[in-house]
Amino acid sequence: EQASYVWLIASLCSAALTPLAGAASDRYGVRATSFFVAPLYVLTLLGLSRVNSPLQLTVCVSSLRFLGADVLCMFASVTVQRWFVRNVGRASALLSFAGTLFVAMPALMSSLISLTLQGDWRRAYVSLAAGSAVLLFFALRQLRDRPEDVGLRPDGDIIAR
Repeated sequence: EQASYVWLIASLCSAALTPLAGAASDRYGVRATSFFVAPLYVLTLLGLSRVNSPLQLTVCVSSLRFLGADVLCMFASVTVQRWFVRNVGRASALLSFAGTLFVAMPALMSSLISLTLQGDWRRAYVSLAAGSAVLLFFALRQLRDRPEDVGLRPDGDIIAR
């Protein structure tokens, strides 16, 4: 029952804050805003490895829900919409597939905990934070707000000079 309340609070907080993240991405761009959000996401995962009270759990789960499930996913969707016009359906389908893999994370996390870390869920969150930091580092190095930023048009068409 307590877990349900934690998730309810996390969802309500995320719903209240996500429009602010959307406004920030409109004003500063997805790339710049992602450089702010990604480290917070990794720090939240590290925070989950140190949780010792229901309040800490609520804060960390709320942050994880907001930063990961809502903001980073929203940024991915906005990026796809900006980079694709003719192939937006195919690109959105690939993004949806990646989202499905994201939903499978609890099962992967459970396997990581039981097989690799001998049931130590705290170390599992540290490992997840490290893996996320590496993936986000490489993703952010490649991320550009618009195809025009690199001399392209949507769908990879080259701008005629």
